[in-house]
Amino acid sequence: LQHLAGLVGAPAEVQMMSPMGPGEPGYELAHPTQLTNLLFFSWLCYDICHIISWYPQLGGADTVAHHVGFAIVSAIHGLTGCLPLPFAWLITTELSSPFLNIRWFLINSGRGDTGMMHATNVAFALSFFLSRVLLYGVGVVHLALHTPHLFSAALRPRLSPYLAAIVCA
Repeated sequence: LQHLAGLVGAPAEVQMMSPMGPGEPGYELAHPTQLTNLLFFSWLCYDICHIISWYPQLGGADTVAHHVGFAIVSAIHGLTGCLPLPFAWLITTELSSPFLNIRWFLINSGRGDTGMMHATNVAFALSFFLSRVLLYGVGVVHLALHTPHLFSAALRPRLSPYLAAIVCA
């Protein structure tokens, strides 16, 4: 969440294209999103392998496509620095994922009917609602209110190829 907080008040150029070098203005605001993305991309690669190795018990083609799409968006952001603020809002939705993984582990280790499972279910439900409904909802509203500012004419030529790739992903 720290990377998101830093980007919300940053200049439009930093919100839409991460400065890639330490000497560039705004680098200290956008760089934490790059680090967060590296962790996220690593987790996605693991999770895609996990889903495929348990296919179809953990999800079907839709689950694999969802994860691959996120991996493509993550790779585009990581390689180009494109759209750090929208990416920061999007990545907050993953705050509930660790509880989903703990839940899977508990079920598959024979602990599906324990107090730990109940606590994990509550934590997952709360974190899902807070991150994927409330926090991301605030993010969508924030982006909608700032879209003309964020997608200014000066930035559009630099972003067009990346936006097209992200929409396709």
